[in-house]
Amino acid sequence: MPLDLPEAPRILITRTDRIGDLVLTTPLFKALREKFPKAWIAVVVFLEHREIVQENPFLDEVILYDKKGSERSLWGQLCFSQKLRSKGFDVAVHAHGTNRMHFAAWFAGIPLRIGYARRAPWALTHVHPYNKKKGKKQEAEYLFELLDLLGVTPPKGIETFFPVTDRFARSFENLRMFHKIPCDRPWIVLNPSASDVTKMWPTKRFAELVTRIQQDRPSVFLAIGTPQDRPLIEKLIKKTPVPVFDLSGKLSLGMLGAFLKRSTLLISNDSGPVHIATAVGTPVVSIFGRYEAGLGPERWRPLGKRSRVVAKDISHIPEAERKFTYIDEITVDEVFLAVNDLLGSSGKQFFRGEEHSGKKIPDGERKAAQTIPRHPQKIRRVLIVHPYGIGDLLFVTPVMRALRLIPTVETVDLLLGSRTREVVENNPHINDIFVMDKDLVHRQTWLENLRDHWKLGRKLRAKHYDLILDYSLRREHAFWGRFFLGVPRCAGFAYKERALFHNIRFPLPEGFWERHVVDFYCDLAEAAGVPVEDRFLEYYFPGPESLIEAEVAQKLKLLPEHFLAVAPGGGDSWGKEASFKRWPVQYFVELIKKLQTERNIHGVAILGSGSERALCEELQAMIKPPSVVLAGETNLTQTAMVLKKSALFVGNDGGLVHLAHALHVPLLAFYGPVSPKVYGPYPPSPDAIAIFKQGLECRPCYYKFRYHKGCQTIACLTDLKPEEAFEQTKGQAPL
Repeated sequence: MPLDLPEAPRILITRTDRIGDLVLTTPLFKALREKFPKAWIAVVVFLEHREIVQENPFLDEVILYDKKGSERSLWGQLCFSQKLRSKGFDVAVHAHGTNRMHFAAWFAGIPLRIGYARRAPWALTHVHPYNKKKGKKQEAEYLFELLDLLGVTPPKGIETFFPVTDRFARSFENLRMFHKIPCDRPWIVLNPSASDVTKMWPTKRFAELVTRIQQDRPSVFLAIGTPQDRPLIEKLIKKTPVPVFDLSGKLSLGMLGAFLKRSTLLISNDSGPVHIATAVGTPVVSIFGRYEAGLGPERWRPLGKRSRVVAKDISHIPEAERKFTYIDEITVDEVFLAVNDLLGSSGKQFFRGEEHSGKKIPDGERKAAQTIPRHPQKIRRVLIVHPYGIGDLLFVTPVMRALRLIPTVETVDLLLGSRTREVVENNPHINDIFVMDKDLVHRQTWLENLRDHWKLGRKLRAKHYDLILDYSLRREHAFWGRFFLGVPRCAGFAYKERALFHNIRFPLPEGFWERHVVDFYCDLAEAAGVPVEDRFLEYYFPGPESLIEAEVAQKLKLLPEHFLAVAPGGGDSWGKEASFKRWPVQYFVELIKKLQTERNIHGVAILGSGSERALCEELQAMIKPPSVVLAGETNLTQTAMVLKKSALFVGNDGGLVHLAHALHVPLLAFYGPVSPKVYGPYPPSPDAIAIFKQGLECRPCYYKFRYHKGCQTIACLTDLKPEEAFEQTKGQAPL
């Protein structure tokens, strides 16, 4: 008989288990919501699995459990239980029985506690027999037995749910463009790893399968996994002549879901990605080798009709003689037939490969999967300090992405200057943005500033950061971070004596020199234990982009579709010394004429800040129409859309150069005292050309964050004639 619950019960579900197990628990959320539409439904999951459930529409709350961090100790466990107590739950349903979760719900005083007769059943009020080991039903079907006491019956067709959000889709698209993954052929995803080596089909057979499929149906092959799976994937890549993109360690769980949704097929061992793919509607071929009751395909098969299980038929083998795993005896032919069964045969003659029956997984592959060290330093909450301009903040975006790839990182916040918030406010890798307004500081009294700093400090202290990445090149942020905010680790650049209070220091004796700033920024992060592999810049529009396009279209209505975007200034970051970055405006005029003739570009959108409007109008008066001056009339988001719609961007070294490059817009950028090797478009690209005066011994003179103020001629810019500049553009890819 169902338990008596209030009309709007507060229901807690716990599932602190593996990725696939949590995905298979998601049907319970929908069923509970349909049964109790007014209920408050919460779930407890591991910190690193939060992206599986955070956007689930049937949940009201996601409670994170950090088993290896803040909840590791007895005190942490007691504090977690108290946290649950404060939420006033009426019932707890333990989808996976653990001592910790059973104790937490009991100590929290939750009146009704439903779970399995396994691990501390004394802490439950209603104990269900643990029948899962029999393996007679699918895991999700077993889970619905727990809901019998709540009057919830399983639906006819059980469906899992995985959220695919726009922010993760855009994040993956940026990664795809950086790695130049083509979209003109089907994407076939390979997952050669698993949580246990007894579930891992040999990589040699994965490689042969790739070759077979490519001969039958040309495709793009992509391998997924954790950073620890990289040796396996490298072996797979070496064993097939077919190109395979290695995405191991490059995708968060949210990005993985967005990626799998775009894919044609997943071929995988029995592991979590199988259930994510099924949840987002992607066909799956799942390879099973284990048959012990409760571990085989009957319990862990993917749900849905668009999936195939490849497993050895052992019905003829007596139970006493069965092995623990038969993964080595599954042949390439069997998996290949399952692929064609899902996708349909092309009609070509199948390539007959070598039979592999009875072979074992090579010992080297087992060792590689077990001995790669995990991330040595636990990171959960990070504050990035960066008070500088647009371009410099874009240089930090690879670090923001890399932090999100660390499963334990829950929070990435920014402390910025007042002029750059718009650069990152739509970045999906960022949680909160805090601003220190220098202009306001100069206008206020010291007492008002003290009050504002105190308020900001209290907000930051409440965040409980465990790492500050300080890109400010100043002492005070580390001082306040360590001694007022209580942050245990603070990383910064050891330039002169500016890292006095940092306990993680990256040497910077010459300032940014001989290497790009992005690499310095990423190296500082790596010194703090954050690996940064994919180093490219990112900018995200607020969605939907169609609204921004409509706003910009009104401003560009006088221009043809194929137009040039030009920024004759260089931004406000250099203030009164901006002339040291500006190529002469009359040279812009001559170059624009050449570009319009040679590249058939007509129409010019002239960009800049409000303080540069007079300069922009001067340029407009000297070029042929149609043209439009947008200096001071567009915000950063609208400026980014103008850049995105332009055929080519031409401008001086400044934030718009890096914004254009982040948007994959072809560009020409002029460099004077500053070295393009250090501040040029990053990463280098044939579409992004840095133009500078060749053979001039005095340049670059910008060194240790200073340039040669005694220079009267600025020959590095004034001697760079339009003809020479145009010659340097000939290396650019055709538009």
